[in-house]
Amino acid sequence: QEMDKMNSQYGKEWKLIDSLLNQKRLPKSALEKIDLVWNRAIKERNEGQQIKALIYWSNATQQVAENTKDTLLPVWIKNINKAQGVQKAIMQSILAEMVWNYLENNRWQIQGRTKVADYVLADLATLSLADFDKQAGSLYLASVSGKEQSLIPIDKYYAIFSKGKNGLELRPTVFDVLAQRAVAHFTNTRTQLSIPINPFRLIDTT
Repeated sequence: QEMDKMNSQYGKEWKLIDSLLNQKRLPKSALEKIDLVWNRAIKERNEGQQIKALIYWSNATQQVAENTKDTLLPVWIKNINKAQGVQKAIMQSILAEMVWNYLENNRWQIQGRTKVADYVLADLATLSLADFDKQAGSLYLASVSGKEQSLIPIDKYYAIFSKGKNGLELRPTVFDVLAQRAVAHFTNTRTQLSIPINPFRLIDTT
């Protein structure tokens, strides 16, 4: 297929980036290569590779930055606001997981916060326990609110969803995968998005 051919053309770059990140432990060098892939994916309008590049960028940034919540969130929110359709939906689902995982990792600090009327998602320090729950839930619901997801086969996004993992063969469309993630969240059986390297997390050193 055309999309498989396009994605395979990125294989050499990702192999090098994986080596820089996971074997040589050179995240700054990896970031330079990721930026090249990102720009190429933008030029070629390859949404799957754009999201993959953003995921890898987040992982590499985590290795060089002490306080990633202030670095990653604004970038993800900015790109979600610019995205449309299925690309936006997938990114909303990923952001929902990021927000919820941050809450889980910092619950003891957050549970005593007073609710702020005008909180800002990009500034997690303004969110109360209820705000985190509301934002994560809203993002998961938004990710399954469009009609496009039900029409797009999951293999178009195999750049970020690994073949044969988490029962993807039983979920032929993007909607099937995003719906499963949303249901897992709301039924308290949350699962990780199948991504090619260790999931990044927001780090707060303040």
